[in-house]
Amino acid sequence: MVSLREEIARLKLQLKDAQKSDKACKDLRSQVDWLTKAEKRLKEEMLSLNEKLKATRGELARKDQHLKEYKDRMDMIQSEVTDKSSAESELNKLREVNRKQRVDLEIKENQVRTLRNRLEQNHNEI
Repeated sequence: MVSLREEIARLKLQLKDAQKSDKACKDLRSQVDWLTKAEKRLKEEMLSLNEKLKATRGELARKDQHLKEYKDRMDMIQSEVTDKSSAESELNKLREVNRKQRVDLEIKENQVRTLRNRLEQNHNEI
């Protein structure tokens, strides 16, 4: 009987150990399930974020293109303004030259009149 009691005690210990192992196994399985689900969620989130990244890169490329177009327009407008300014400056220079030529012409006409008057006076005196 002693050996039977010992056998029962040993089996009870083995049963407790088996139950502990079973509980640990169930805990590990639930952790594995949780980790598997978490991994799946993270993969889905990564895919979603990659799609958003691609969309954002596309939008950034479009905005960069628009920015380049705006810069080109600004450069063109600036060039037109510079050309207009240069043209106005050239026009002002030409006006100044024209004014100086008119003054010179008036001076020469006055000199011619004066010389004619003198010539007539000299001719009359002779």
